[in-house]
Amino acid sequence: MKKLIVFLIIATCAMNANSQIAEGLSNKIIIAKELPVADRIKIYVEENITTWQQKGKYESLAEYTKRVNEQTRDAKIKKLTSEALASIAKEEFNKNKGKIVSNYDAESQLFKINIKGFESIYVPIPRTEAENFGNNLAEMTFSNVKYTFNANNIIVKNANIKNPANGKIYAYDASKPVTFNSVVVDNTFKDVQIDIGPLQTYTASGNVTQSTKKVTVGGNSDVDINIPRSAAQNKNSFAVIIGNENYKNEIRVKYAVNDALTFKDYAVKTLGIPEKQVHYVTDATFGTMLDEIDWLNNVTKAYGGQAKVIFYYAGHGMPDETSKSAYLLPVDGTSSRSRTAIKVDELYAKLTEYPSQQITVFLDACFSGGSRDGMLASGRGVRITPKAGVLKGNLVIFSAVSGSQTAHPYEEEQHGLFTYYLLKKIQETKGEASYQELGDYINTQVNRKSVVNNKEQNPKINVSIDVENTWQSWKLK
Repeated sequence: MKKLIVFLIIATCAMNANSQIAEGLSNKIIIAKELPVADRIKIYVEENITTWQQKGKYESLAEYTKRVNEQTRDAKIKKLTSEALASIAKEEFNKNKGKIVSNYDAESQLFKINIKGFESIYVPIPRTEAENFGNNLAEMTFSNVKYTFNANNIIVKNANIKNPANGKIYAYDASKPVTFNSVVVDNTFKDVQIDIGPLQTYTASGNVTQSTKKVTVGGNSDVDINIPRSAAQNKNSFAVIIGNENYKNEIRVKYAVNDALTFKDYAVKTLGIPEKQVHYVTDATFGTMLDEIDWLNNVTKAYGGQAKVIFYYAGHGMPDETSKSAYLLPVDGTSSRSRTAIKVDELYAKLTEYPSQQITVFLDACFSGGSRDGMLASGRGVRITPKAGVLKGNLVIFSAVSGSQTAHPYEEEQHGLFTYYLLKKIQETKGEASYQELGDYINTQVNRKSVVNNKEQNPKINVSIDVENTWQSWKLK
């Protein structure tokens, strides 16, 4: 599956109450309405592009190759993206337009309008018309709307907003810079004095400055583009790729979803793993993670020693303070309760229960109680070095950190530091690097970058005793 590029979609009257749901829209968009916008769109596009690119029962090969190729596939993805976004925008607007929250900056003569599911918009309204506009917000109609999306919200780029009370139309353009000030007046008069002459008063007031959120389109990391393509397919290769970013009980893991998504693209395009043999999951719950691990266990059992397995994880790791055991934390887990997490030793045991050609684990996580942006809720500032278990089978583990270190983000590239350099080496070598070369490169580059940033991070490689003399020459392809 190609990675979705953020397209600028133009949809006339997309948020008008009279606009229609796009023809052929999947019910999965409705079912998945609690997911972030980007994920909802991706579900719809993936489902429909998979059906579309199947060869028809009565379709000749010439007809099929004319209908399905790189160019027509790209065009279809754009069309499906547009359909999904138009439907979601209509649904979110109609559902929440009665709950609009607004604020007016009389100095800049700007209305800030917040609608759930959308990024804030800032509409220039003259002070003489502001009260009328504010009183009729719930009845406004939008036309000539241009919008795009980020991971969580719909972004309105341009729109004409009509006030039915006076018939006036106001133009909104997100590209025009604005300064919006929320004025907070703090009345701090002294106590009233009634027995010593005139009242003594003073007033203090202050401004809270708020800038508009800037959305950058096309600012991908260099590892997110120009992904090498492999002509061959590795039909005995399988991968589970998990990016846990938005936790219910813990702080967010910045860029974990982007890490997993780009690694998935490399797995399919560069490593040649058939797409149906790549399970890509974001914000995985405890049950989902167990299901994916069981799937890999069943794969190794069915392939009788011939399967090549990759398990990639970006998200929170955590230690058990008593046993010092390491765990992977699902998004519905809690760092203070190890029974809500996946024990790493049990993961390895499942992956190696049956013989395999090779098993590779990538962990962009730390297990000390720290995280990319701070401590876990149960950390209390104390870092723990997890104990290492005994490994067996044809297993090699690439970990982002050593001991009690923290796995850091690479802010400029919007990836985890470990994942960025993992992807960079795969990109530069087209997936042909040996494991020794891959490990040496990641360790050197991550260490250098982390030292420059005054945040030491030393990746490490753990191997089972069964492959300690052979793993160096392994390759991902």
